[in-house]
Amino acid sequence: MVIQNRNSFEYQENFNKSWYQYKHGFGDLRREFWFGNDYLHRLSNQNDLILRIELESFDNETKWAEYESFKVASEYENYRLTLERSSGTLPEGLLYHNNIKFSTYDKKNDNSPNSPCAVDYQSGWWFDNCFVANLNGFHYKKSTNNKKGIIWLSWLEYESLKAAKMMIKPKQDLKQFQDLSFKPYNAL
Repeated sequence: MVIQNRNSFEYQENFNKSWYQYKHGFGDLRREFWFGNDYLHRLSNQNDLILRIELESFDNETKWAEYESFKVASEYENYRLTLERSSGTLPEGLLYHNNIKFSTYDKKNDNSPNSPCAVDYQSGWWFDNCFVANLNGFHYKKSTNNKKGIIWLSWLEYESLKAAKMMIKPKQDLKQFQDLSFKPYNAL
């Protein structure tokens, strides 16, 4: 199941969204989108999930990483991320964000002593002080060396990425949501 998608579509989704928008999800499931932190919490709370990340550079080089355990805590815990690395071709970048709370421009949960990371990097993410990976950064149309792009620091430093995809799969059969009262993305 794809939970985040970034690619070179004609229309680029703005990922500099509010806490409410990240909570419920946004974008177009056929293009760029964020699944929603509430839904990520509910899925990962009811299931043992594996996270797979696939990245593509503007030179068309691809790399991937899988995390054996992926959990997103509740909104009460500010959607704290918990994960464990298992394999992949990407140099490690996401474990820096392990046990970190989610931040948006209107809700600072990062550990930066300076200005809020979500404001500085114009995206919602599990910012610590501030990031080693930020897959929700600004989506540039060409390779750019800019800290505000889609970044995986340990791979290409601050060179922006062409595409990023986050996917989850259950270790066993996926359990159904207890509450199927989803709001359509375009209703938010």
